[in-house]
Amino acid sequence: MATGYSAGRADLLNQDPVAVYCSRQIPLSVLEMSERTIKALAEEAVVLAGGWHSRMEKRLLKTAVQSPESRIIYLLAKGIEHFRLPEMLHSIYAAERLLVLSPFRTEQRITRKRVKQRDTWTRTLIDRYLFCYLDPQGTTPDLFQKCLEEGKLVFVLDHPQNTPFIKRATRAISPYNYREVLSL
Repeated sequence: MATGYSAGRADLLNQDPVAVYCSRQIPLSVLEMSERTIKALAEEAVVLAGGWHSRMEKRLLKTAVQSPESRIIYLLAKGIEHFRLPEMLHSIYAAERLLVLSPFRTEQRITRKRVKQRDTWTRTLIDRYLFCYLDPQGTTPDLFQKCLEEGKLVFVLDHPQNTPFIKRATRAISPYNYREVLSL
């Protein structure tokens, strides 16, 4: 593992996790399909990773945690010493189904610069990415492009709002074909 700080079950990183990203501004039509896809992946015990920052990512984390099979990696953009475990994660931490990672030890605040540093660091650790929604005006398309350039497996939610990105992705994923994430 690249230099960083951790708490929880370290071997989750060795179980081919899928990093989940979603732009801050999302169309409502993406919501239900994203939740169904994440729920299906969590029920298959796929290790889901993310910074879980945007409202949608937080909602997807809540969906994933509800599965008794869920295994989560929480990637911080601030120092691990200043992270307070959200209440909804207490049970999976106690059940050893959670890993908290950060490239930072003592930094107190999340900044844009630290988010970029965390995302760069994440790409040294994780090879599979699922983008639920990419706002063409946001920053997530830049991350999408970097993942492609680095040869990562890049999945995009198979939704009309993601059409500009689907052709460039490794696969388009939905609640109906989510198992393709497992087979690659």
